[in-house]
Amino acid sequence: MEEQLHALHKTYPILRLAPYTLSFADIRTIKDIYGHGSPCPKDDVDALTAGGGHPHMLNVVNREEHARKRRMLSNAFAARNLQLFWSNLFTVDAIADIALSKRLGFLDSGSNDIIMDGQVINFLDSLHRGNRVSSRIIGAGGWFYFLRGLSMMFSPYLRSQWGHGGKFGGVVRMLAGERLEEQLQEQETQETKKRSDFFPCLIDDRNGDPRGLERVEIDAETSILLDSGADTTATALTNVIYYLIKNPQSQKKLRNEVSNAFSENGIVASYAKVKNLPYLKA
Repeated sequence: MEEQLHALHKTYPILRLAPYTLSFADIRTIKDIYGHGSPCPKDDVDALTAGGGHPHMLNVVNREEHARKRRMLSNAFAARNLQLFWSNLFTVDAIADIALSKRLGFLDSGSNDIIMDGQVINFLDSLHRGNRVSSRIIGAGGWFYFLRGLSMMFSPYLRSQWGHGGKFGGVVRMLAGERLEEQLQEQETQETKKRSDFFPCLIDDRNGDPRGLERVEIDAETSILLDSGADTTATALTNVIYYLIKNPQSQKKLRNEVSNAFSENGIVASYAKVKNLPYLKA
């Protein structure tokens, strides 16, 4: 499907894929459609990705709700806070640490297995399989839940894929629940540990007043951090490494620029030294 779409877009800049679905080839449309202040409302398809649960910041359709969620997490994603984590921004281990102060140990063990209710769950496998099967029918709009039920009824393979997606949701609820319990215990004992994760932004606002979010919303926002946060970072790093390998001159120029930012005995360059490196920022 993707190859056919790409081939057609070489001739046609705009394609109608369904009665209410258009595909644009011009990258300028991204800002016009998704940019801040765009008059384009989100499609109801976005709501379907919530799977009947509470919507998170990326799939919430209502503009006011989206604005509220943006304000809630904006402080956590501010540059001054991200500076604390810049050297660890890679895949699931880093995102879990940044979002929940949770050390999953995937890098150390060479595995992304996690224990939930005595069962071994492959974190990335459950995440990707659930997203993959959902992507096949998400464009069907109002037919989504009917087709999901039909696929689970008649296809053992697709039924197992939906099951993997459910396991990822279970992992999210487990991790969010553990972090929430820690947060509540610290509030009760008034022995707050020094943490630098995003989770407190879901519990209290910047003035320290409780937000009073329902547990399902906390789970939803945790889910998008672990889902999109991990995959987007991994995808970006993979593409950067690929193009640097394909372009040795660029790789050499970047290596020289970054190397000069290290102190004589330094192992990791400080953020202050690399944040304005022109070639790295490009």
